[in-house]
Amino acid sequence: MPDTLGTLHEVVRDVIADFAPAELPVVKGLGLLDERTVSRQFRNRGPKREPLGFGLGEIALLATPVVWVVLEQAAKGATDSLAERSSEWVRSRLKRRPAKTSIPDFTSEQQKTIYQAALSEAKKRGLSEDEAVAIADAIHRRLTMDRPDDLLGSA
Repeated sequence: MPDTLGTLHEVVRDVIADFAPAELPVVKGLGLLDERTVSRQFRNRGPKREPLGFGLGEIALLATPVVWVVLEQAAKGATDSLAERSSEWVRSRLKRRPAKTSIPDFTSEQQKTIYQAALSEAKKRGLSEDEAVAIADAIHRRLTMDRPDDLLGSA
């Protein structure tokens, strides 16, 4: 199994702490919910800047849904074998708790794809170009932390 950078919630929390700390209290609360519930709510949101919709009052989340959806899709795409997905599903059912999504250590090519996906998702949700780039940059920083610059092709 590949090295992981943490669970989906942990990585989202780290990105939000970096990019949108005002959303951090809500992100911490998301850790108490089932991932599938959070994912379903975030996927069903339109481009409007609306409250999340499950008891969080008037809090409008801008960055968190983008980060969550992009990283969840990337992690699920990285789980490339049916056997691995089936094994995870069986383990989650035996525990009677849904499995937590792990964020793998993505390749440079996957990181580029995630960056583009973050830009696209942010724009789809009505964020400005500057906001979209800032979110994508924050995700990239988290995915590449603790790596030597030469691995990323940076000078």
